[in-house]
Amino acid sequence: MYQQECNAHALYPSQLAESIGGLLIMIIVLLVGRRRPFKGFQFYLMGILYAVLRFGDDFLRFYSPGERLFSLSHNQIVCIGLLVIFGGLILKHYLFPGKNELQKPAA
Repeated sequence: MYQQECNAHALYPSQLAESIGGLLIMIIVLLVGRRRPFKGFQFYLMGILYAVLRFGDDFLRFYSPGERLFSLSHNQIVCIGLLVIFGGLILKHYLFPGKNELQKPAA
């Protein structure tokens, strides 16, 4: 019978860490909502904070050596992509502030 060696004694409850992190993200997004610089900022901020949370949380999870790519898990690579996308959207709103609003149809 095949028995996989697992370092269960070295793992932390990643679900608990992610739950606490989600609560902190909610508090931050609600506090920022009072002084948001533009529409959609809270959504972009939530995306960035969740990507950072999930990236860090994946270090607490167990992956087999074959499940990693460049010493990162596939989830961490997706988180880097999300961080770049949401960071780029926030940067776009700061660099081009007048071009971000939707045009209202002429009545």
